[in-house]
Amino acid sequence: MKVVIDYTVYFFKNFRDTWGQLLLLVIPLSLSVPKAQTYVTERWYVLTLVILLFVIGFIQTTKFQVSYGQLRKEFESTKLERDDLQEKLESIPERVVKSLFYYLKFNFNERVTIYRFDGDNFIPTGRYSKNVEYKKSGRDKYPRNEGFISLAWNNGEFDIDQLPDPANRSVRYIQKIKSCCLVDEAVINSMKMKSRAYYCITLDDEHDDPIAVIVFESTNVRLPLPTNEIRELLKGPLGQLLINTLKVNTQ
Repeated sequence: MKVVIDYTVYFFKNFRDTWGQLLLLVIPLSLSVPKAQTYVTERWYVLTLVILLFVIGFIQTTKFQVSYGQLRKEFESTKLERDDLQEKLESIPERVVKSLFYYLKFNFNERVTIYRFDGDNFIPTGRYSKNVEYKKSGRDKYPRNEGFISLAWNNGEFDIDQLPDPANRSVRYIQKIKSCCLVDEAVINSMKMKSRAYYCITLDDEHDDPIAVIVFESTNVRLPLPTNEIRELLKGPLGQLLINTLKVNTQ
């Protein structure tokens, strides 16, 4: 019943485009009445008029269907363009991160990742490393109170280096990380890249409010560059570009 009511409402709201359907509906229904059949068949001019109205209704309905099909085609085309634009927008942060990676002269032992804050979690938005394994995506989101990212978010930045070798001193490596931040041992064990040096710093918008954390890490005991040089770099045009792309990406 609801479907019939909805269609009726749609029909009369769009009567200019749907009146042909009304003719195709009313004429056969009228001719199903015996008296109407007799009246029409006995008067050739009435029969001619009925046939003409039926043809007009059919033409109008066909025209509307063609128009609807064209609109549907245009809608699908617009949807594809929208999806393509969205994909390009989402790839911008990673391309900027890649440029930053090479500007810092990082190599196969390093990685750079941006984690955008969405109110409850940190979402990886852009990541790059020359090492294919380190470049692979990990978790879809990271809790706001977990790991070095959380420390940077709450304090503006966080850095640590010379962590124990995870290959030869895995227990000590895990203990050291857990002594610095809240994180489960299972999470540490599952990390594809067990780095020994980290520098995490927030990216702030024009109101000096943090919107993301960018993480520089290396499996070597130290990063290739001092943290103060990286910090100064992010205060310049490249850092502003990162912030702008993040803002566009989340609108």
